[in-house]
Amino acid sequence: MSISQNRTLSVCTEISTYAVAAGQQQVVLEMLLAEIKRWVSQQPGFLTASGYPSADGTRVLSHVEWWTQQDWQNARQNSAWQVSHSRLIAIPGTTLVDTNVYTTPKIMQGSMEGVFALPWKDEKIISHAGAPGESATVLLHGTQTSNTISIVGATSAPNAGPPLHYHTLEDEIWHVIDGEYEFQVDQKIIRAGAGTTVFGPRNHPHNFRFIGENGVGHILLMFTPAGFEGIFLELNKWASAGKQPTREELVTQADHYGIHFARP
Repeated sequence: MSISQNRTLSVCTEISTYAVAAGQQQVVLEMLLAEIKRWVSQQPGFLTASGYPSADGTRVLSHVEWWTQQDWQNARQNSAWQVSHSRLIAIPGTTLVDTNVYTTPKIMQGSMEGVFALPWKDEKIISHAGAPGESATVLLHGTQTSNTISIVGATSAPNAGPPLHYHTLEDEIWHVIDGEYEFQVDQKIIRAGAGTTVFGPRNHPHNFRFIGENGVGHILLMFTPAGFEGIFLELNKWASAGKQPTREELVTQADHYGIHFARP
């Protein structure tokens, strides 16, 4: 069956809620995501999946989408489903509260129109507060794209770039405009010149830095879905006010956007 045919089918979504004991939320979330990666994502008809920890630390929600209800039923009949369920509820204090299945999603989007972003200027680099030697300009904000994508233009001084980190909420794409950059995604490290595009999936440690010996480099940072551009706006406000945040403040700010400076 072709993709074009599949798109006419009724998407089936399973949403399950787990109650968790105090201090066990991260353990349950990690187990849930591991099980999704282990077998759910390999099933025919699988579309996408997400795990959501509640803000109060008492629940974890699982959201899995399939092309059709039959695909979902086939997956549920797989013996691996019972194994996954048993592993989750074996975590002390974990209970499956409910599971519901929904079909034919209704998606509401805000108004969207073409946007033309002008080149950003960098006559004088004003470093944002998160990465010395790097300035960032939000070229396309999520409010302009119904939060599907945002784009940031970055100007980098020699050796400038963020520390090794990973995103939990969005994927990141880099496109080198000019200059030479070094990228790391997981254990892979490459050097990339103008015109190179690199994809960094969420939950995979990555970083980049401009390795030119003089001048500056220019690079586009694209985030999907949008939302992460907000951290650049906040860091730029700090820099404009002459504030140099402490490491604790940066970690807190990054955590608010689902960013962690450690391996997942």
